[in-house]
Amino acid sequence: LYSKVGPSTWPIVLVSYLYLNNDWSSMNSDDAGLLKAFVDYVVDPTMGQPMLKEFQFDLVPTAMNKWADIYTGITKPATGVTNFAFETATTAWTGQGENFISPLRSDYNRWKLEEVSVALVSVTSRLVGLESSLNDYGIVP
Repeated sequence: LYSKVGPSTWPIVLVSYLYLNNDWSSMNSDDAGLLKAFVDYVVDPTMGQPMLKEFQFDLVPTAMNKWADIYTGITKPATGVTNFAFETATTAWTGQGENFISPLRSDYNRWKLEEVSVALVSVTSRLVGLESSLNDYGIVP
């Protein structure tokens, strides 16, 4: 729908904002830490920002990317914000540890889907061999 012309199209205007309450005092330390990690990721020029072009969004201009200043100026921070770190290279043991967010690792569903795909290739190969063998006897049409 972007940049399309015609009588049944309409322009899409999207302005993205992150509205955050400046009073985090009622948040528990993990929730505050995850919220901070989310915003850190979204505005980071090496993590979240490069993904924007893939979806035809513009990067946050450096001059406007003031998250670090805004975070330190929160008027009522949460008590004891949990620090979450991002795994940028596979790190044995610590990368799977507590408070690590890893874009390098898959969830169970993706792992299981890959396992099923591998099994399917094996079963398909065996089926083709069986059909070929049965065809030699004129059993498979």
